[in-house]
Amino acid sequence: MADAAYARFVFDHSLVRADGSVRWKAFLDKRPPHETSVNGHEVLREDIHWNGGKMVNPSRMLLGAADLTGESISAADLEVRSAPLPEMPHHAELFGWPQGDDEDAKLKRIDIATDLASMAVYVAL
Repeated sequence: MADAAYARFVFDHSLVRADGSVRWKAFLDKRPPHETSVNGHEVLREDIHWNGGKMVNPSRMLLGAADLTGESISAADLEVRSAPLPEMPHHAELFGWPQGDDEDAKLKRIDIATDLASMAVYVAL
């Protein structure tokens, strides 16, 4: 799915700057194995499956999505693994994050998340 697009749903205003750029924390999952949940779609920004984001976390208000291409994910040295859920049939995980709790691994994850954020396009719901 390298030519597909992937949306990282955003539920927190602090993950997007006033100019619409995405902060690196939007992509970083602190829990091992540090895989990042995304939702696949076919056309960047045009067919995000918003209902999946609303259903996966119904207690929080969905604000938008940080949208990435498959090429961007590959450029950040991560891979996409399909992981469908009943409420999100297009769900996938970004994997290949550096593992470990040492400072070096944490900094490497922040670097990758920063790269993803710089390539992401924020789409408001």
